[in-house]
Amino acid sequence: TGAAGAERAVGRQGADELRRQAAARDCSADGGLVLEALQAAAEGMFAAIVEHANKPFSPEAISDMLEEGTASDFHYEWQDCDRESHGSHCTADLWREFKELAPDVRCQIQRVTMKEGGFAARAYIDFEGSQTQPFLPIFPVNTRVRGVICSELEFDGHGQVRKESMHLCFEAPFEAHPIVIDFLAQSATQLALREGGSRMLQRAMEVAGHEECVTLCRQFRGHVWEASASPHANHVLQKCVVNLPPRKVLFIAEEFKGRAVLAARHSIRSRMLERFIEYFPGEVLDDLVGELIPEASHLCCNTFGNFVLQRLLEHGTDTQRRALVEVLSADAASLAKHSIASNVLSSAFIYCPVRDQRFLAEALCADAAVVRSLRRHYIASFVMRQAKRVITTPGRQGALLEISL
Repeated sequence: TGAAGAERAVGRQGADELRRQAAARDCSADGGLVLEALQAAAEGMFAAIVEHANKPFSPEAISDMLEEGTASDFHYEWQDCDRESHGSHCTADLWREFKELAPDVRCQIQRVTMKEGGFAARAYIDFEGSQTQPFLPIFPVNTRVRGVICSELEFDGHGQVRKESMHLCFEAPFEAHPIVIDFLAQSATQLALREGGSRMLQRAMEVAGHEECVTLCRQFRGHVWEASASPHANHVLQKCVVNLPPRKVLFIAEEFKGRAVLAARHSIRSRMLERFIEYFPGEVLDDLVGELIPEASHLCCNTFGNFVLQRLLEHGTDTQRRALVEVLSADAASLAKHSIASNVLSSAFIYCPVRDQRFLAEALCADAAVVRSLRRHYIASFVMRQAKRVITTPGRQGALLEISL
């Protein structure tokens, strides 16, 4: 406590020095001194935070710390837990709740670093303890856990803290306790529905072992369709598809069977279809692709479905590409004029085998009058340039088609 008190005193001196320099408006000429004062203020504030976390709750002490060290527009957030407060009074209430529900938590500063390019500092803080109720939903209840919290402080030009952000740290070599990783995996389906929980799960998957990631992913079995529509949980599912071997996560694609067209038209679920096509072997997706191709003429005009078809043209099997091109060719002239569908035709000319490109080009150029109309169209003209390159390939038969261009 004596060392902590000394650090707080140094911190107050650092904040006072920052305020003096701001008042003098001499920061540009004395930048080194500003940084030195800022670091002292940051270390003092972090020491005060840890001291109060380790002691029984004192409303007066918390209020003094916040009123002395924070700006009037102070904002606090714990990103993983979607908890935030504005102003010192609301933040003091959060402190009170924290100390009531997690009275045995103990913290220790590991190190403090200054962030480049601004008035900001970061502290890595070791913690250990438990909570009696789910105040912090990323941790289990009545179970002692330990790990590392990253706390970031942003200062204004007067040395006052205007924002504090916290998150559970997964940066190497700071790895969360296995109990925490296991709890996150078991709670994945609920955590993923929140923005903070989703981001945290994605960070955890970057450092967790293979088996832990598989365990986390399996929690979504039977919940994929619901999670895939969430603006937050879908990112966790995408992370599973990207990071794990296909055989471990094929069940995610299987839960889309019979609903692939609905998913392709959906603003969020369509992203999952794109990831399947990009990362799974094409053959295992024959059933899903078989649902999409008969509706291709409609999907390629859809704001979201067109991207799914473009991914299929880029990553699908030759058989899948050929089947898609045949459907598109049946209405190629109309699709070439469409502001969205024309992008799908362009992708066919980029990614498909030459024989399929020629098949599509022949469909576009089958009628001379239609060709002239398409070449003058402000959208279709770009597609026709691609078609012309295919038709005029040396050795290509069909001189009449070449002349019509």
